[in-house]
Amino acid sequence: FVGPWATSDSRAWGTSFGARECDTTVTHVPGLKCYLCVWTVPLARLNPNFYPIPKIERPSDDPKVKNQLDDMRDGFLTREEFVTVYKKCGAMMHAKNPFGSKASHHYFEKALPLWREKIIRLLNNHSIKVLGHPGFWLIHMHEDGDDEVHFYEFVAA
Repeated sequence: FVGPWATSDSRAWGTSFGARECDTTVTHVPGLKCYLCVWTVPLARLNPNFYPIPKIERPSDDPKVKNQLDDMRDGFLTREEFVTVYKKCGAMMHAKNPFGSKASHHYFEKALPLWREKIIRLLNNHSIKVLGHPGFWLIHMHEDGDDEVHFYEFVAA
């Protein structure tokens, strides 16, 4: 990748990734394909556990364990909501005229702050499972003392 662009050689995507040409109404660099316009195999077929799982950390009762990890139950962007948000934002980004009468700017004005909060809740403290890895990774987007992203690998002993 160079910025948001991929080479026009679709072999780079492999045979299971079917690249398509973008709409002619979207301006692109000649000879390159926008990665936003590439249709791919749904991630769930490659890795059923691809979606981040938001976590809540609580002090543990076990003296050998610093924090207990619990799954957050609500208030975050769900996988189903992600698909909807992705499609709505993509439709707006690739609209012939994003300022036209069909564009629902009022909808986005109301929805974007809510989506932002839900995305922050999803990613602020989450776990991910990498295909072929026996454990999981815990990701902290922020920790006390610095603004760095921290990650921790957990594997069964």
